[in-house]
Amino acid sequence: MKDSRSYSFEDIQYFRFGYSPFGKPSYYTYIYFVDGLLIDTGQAKMRKEILHLTSELDVNQLFITHHHEDHAGNIEALGEQFNCPVYAPKMCCEIMKNPPPLSPAQRFVWGSRPAYDKLVPKDDQVVTPRYSFKLIPIPGHAKDMVA
Repeated sequence: MKDSRSYSFEDIQYFRFGYSPFGKPSYYTYIYFVDGLLIDTGQAKMRKEILHLTSELDVNQLFITHHHEDHAGNIEALGEQFNCPVYAPKMCCEIMKNPPPLSPAQRFVWGSRPAYDKLVPKDDQVVTPRYSFKLIPIPGHAKDMVA
């Protein structure tokens, strides 16, 4: 079963995506959009829904918070859809050139996450026309993760 929904709060639009091969999803991923910036790309198993729900957005840059497949599963598809640069922390850029293999369970639930070598490193801040987001390393969940 697939589940996708969109929400908004003030200047932020966000999207929830869940997939389960058996019944209602118990795990969801989120993508956020603010002022031309799309944050994360969701899982590959939800690619069609993600491309559809984001298609009307005026995205001029993507940012990947870390290399995990449920955040980076649609880098290439969304980068092509919006023809824009895709940024990530420097460590994530290096990991994504040759990402660690996924377990069979991860591939079954989230889909694949192929290598991607076109990420542009960004470790200090992400700037949009109205906002400046300071990037804060938060290793733990993933060694390359930022908030």
